[in-house]
Amino acid sequence: TMALLLILILTLGLAYEWIQKGLEWIE
Repeated sequence: TMALLLILILTLGLAYEWIQKGLEWIE
């Protein structure tokens, strides 16, 4: 369960960075 939680957090972190970059590209 702990490993799954870590993977989830990493995935969310990556997704957040991608969203931030995407917003910058739109602007």
